[in-house]
Amino acid sequence: MGTIYEGQHVELGRPVAIKVLRSHRRAQGHSAERLAREAQIAGSLGHAHICQVYDMGRLEDGSPYIVMERLVGQTLAHRLYAEGALPIEHAMLILEQTLSALDAAHHNAVIHRDIKPDNIFLTLDPSGLPFVKILDFGLAKLLQSSRESFTDPGVVLGTPAYMAPEQFLGLGADARTDIFACGVIMYEMITGQQPFVGKDYQALGKAIAHTAPPHPRLVRPDIPDAVVDVMMRALAKRPSARFDSAAQFLAFVRDLRGATSELPPRPTPAVPVEWASSEDIPVTFDDEPSWV
Repeated sequence: MGTIYEGQHVELGRPVAIKVLRSHRRAQGHSAERLAREAQIAGSLGHAHICQVYDMGRLEDGSPYIVMERLVGQTLAHRLYAEGALPIEHAMLILEQTLSALDAAHHNAVIHRDIKPDNIFLTLDPSGLPFVKILDFGLAKLLQSSRESFTDPGVVLGTPAYMAPEQFLGLGADARTDIFACGVIMYEMITGQQPFVGKDYQALGKAIAHTAPPHPRLVRPDIPDAVVDVMMRALAKRPSARFDSAAQFLAFVRDLRGATSELPPRPTPAVPVEWASSEDIPVTFDDEPSWV
């Protein structure tokens, strides 16, 4: 919804990025309010793995803008496009840092609602390893706010392939919605493909709401059991079956990081019944999933 410019603070010499709301967006709904929300939330959290916001204002023509730290690197989406599946150690590191940022946001009663590879920016730390910066809190929801969002009830916001079932069906969102999105990203980083696909919006919604993803070891046989277990728990259809919090998910990921490089490849098992495809089951997107 915005155009990004490189900039420099005229007195401090600090390199910055300036995000300006496009002119045609100013007249569309609550785009300006979302840009302001992005600035206020990101600016208040102050976490190492969240892109910092330094200032906000309006140009002479009335276009709102925010001033952010300038990042050098690439998005996770670009890396996945170029490389496909990542080394498991790198995937765990990226996921750990992402969950650390989300844990801080959730503790401040903020859920992101649009976690996806395009919003995970990868810079490099001094040792050359990935260093995550979370972008775009424009769709973020304040959990404790009486005014939950800038949308009408039942309106679906987010990026479809990374939406949790309850989010896709317009049933509301909480911290476990971000956890599901991280499960999708974990699956994609490790297998090189998305867990849910569909030829159109409705087909994708059916897959997310009703169908289990292909067992990840059918795609990549060397994934350790512990990694598969954590991944599938994050991807549970029913929110109560996922991790209770980003902090709990983070604790499991930190344990995995110390073990993944030590574990030998596992043989490919038969596909469990609960992970088998359900494409032959006659369902429609309007059907109420069993987990609701």
